[in-house]
Amino acid sequence: MTVQQDDVSALRYVASSDQQAGVLAWLPGTDPVQFIIVTSRRTGRWVFPKGSIDKGMTPPEAAAQEALEEAGVVGTAKPDPIGSYAIAKIRPPLIWTVQVALYTMRIDEVLDDWQEINQRTRKFVTLAQAQELLAEPDMIALAEQFVAGKG
Repeated sequence: MTVQQDDVSALRYVASSDQQAGVLAWLPGTDPVQFIIVTSRRTGRWVFPKGSIDKGMTPPEAAAQEALEEAGVVGTAKPDPIGSYAIAKIRPPLIWTVQVALYTMRIDEVLDDWQEINQRTRKFVTLAQAQELLAEPDMIALAEQFVAGKG
């Protein structure tokens, strides 16, 4: 969503403790390593799959669930995040920050059909491609960190 200059003055920042889980899901046997990114539903920007942590789920379980729903890939997310990044959420007249913990996950299966197939585009990318496509510098830095650790 693009916010027009006139709209910015109407926005009101609110405090938030929103936490989400994201996933850097990578495809084994690829050299250079490839991982999956998806388009966001609202803006069409390229991002890692991410979403809210449902009650009764751990953050790594939520990350794996988001990978399944948004990208149609199956695996088990590692228990500890590789890092985190903050994103701004804008729903005029409100704006707030969400903290996303990013978990890595080896892809065990790629599905031909999945829940959000008609809402998003998925793409397997190398680090060089991700550096061109990912929407946020912090996402790029985490992808670089992951690839450096794989080598």
